Amino acid sequence: MRLLSERIRAHWEKRLQSQIEEDPSEVAIEEIQGALNDWLRAELNLPDTALHELLRARAAVLSGAVEGWVERWAGLSAASVAPAIRAALLCAVPEYAELPMPVQPIELRGVRLRRRLAALLHYVIKYFRKKH
Repeated sequence: MRLLSERIRAHWEKRLQSQIEEDPSEVAIEEIQGALNDWLRAELNLPDTALHELLRARAAVLSGAVEGWVERWAGLSAASVAPAIRAALLCAVPEYAELPMPVQPIELRGVRLRRRLAALLHYVIKYFRKKH
């Protein structure tokens, strides 16, 4: 556990030197999350592109369903917990699927206002032409 805390502290101090305006607590949380992600990728042999699997694995260990993962992450245990993590992976309900999103037109306020003014002007011109 000491090695893990030293690693996080070293990353935290390095980031604080380069980005003074960040909150130290936020930096520490980000570093811990990054260290956990790196460890999960290594433990499960996940490629960088397997974001969905990484998120499922993180949810499994943080839920408490995997015993001994903290010791393994901290380097206190040599026994792999990969099988336990894979057994505890949570499945998306309904099954994860990327769905196409329909195109939504964006109407800017000024464009809509111009259309309304143009329609009103057209109506007024048409009205006065009928009168004369």
